[in-house]
Amino acid sequence: HITDAAIEQGMIAGCGRCLTKRPQIFLTEEESNQIFFKDISSDLKNIVLAPGCSFEEKSWGNNNFTQLARLLINTKDFQVIVVGSKLDRHKISIPSSESSNRFVETFP
Repeated sequence: HITDAAIEQGMIAGCGRCLTKRPQIFLTEEESNQIFFKDISSDLKNIVLAPGCSFEEKSWGNNNFTQLARLLINTKDFQVIVVGSKLDRHKISIPSSESSNRFVETFP
């Protein structure tokens, strides 16, 4: 598997302690304290969606992301957090009347 080979090469290079197959988000202390994280609930299971992509041909599709977000918002105990750049803001559209505080956009 490609991931296993990459981790093996990283360990050879001395980076073993920080390598994992699980996705990670690295934030500076300043980024962690920014206001756009204030609405994230610790009482709910948080699911992060990142609809952005470098090539539109590789995109899963705005409609698919919107449908998934809607499904998760309407499922008990989930909060959907959308991350990305300013260019990604339009990719998932959930009206505030549908979100019931379970849809958080963290765009800069």
